[in-house]
Amino acid sequence: MSAWSCWTASLWSVNLKTLPTRPPSAPLRRRFVEIADTTLSSDRRKGSLYARAGVPEYWIVNLADDVLEVYRRPATSESSRFGWTYSERQVLRRGDVVTPLAAPGGHVAVDNLLP
Repeated sequence: MSAWSCWTASLWSVNLKTLPTRPPSAPLRRRFVEIADTTLSSDRRKGSLYARAGVPEYWIVNLADDVLEVYRRPATSESSRFGWTYSERQVLRRGDVVTPLAAPGGHVAVDNLLP
């Protein structure tokens, strides 16, 4: 199975009401991907909720700035909306490659995510 098919197979749509209210005892092996154009600010705010739920990796395909934002390592944060944030943030541009946490041997070209 290619890295791309592994990556796309793990995508799923999220209902925010189904997220746990506190981190689970074992990390979730999921990643959330938001496609953002006009919803960029609200998609970034959702990151605090995803971090609180223990989602280890959160990506925003930022169409407005033509970049991929990758958030990793959920951590507590008193200043964040839901008390959690991601301690690691990467901004990747065309030509860059990202390795999903759930597929350490896989690589996804940022060019393949942007229109």
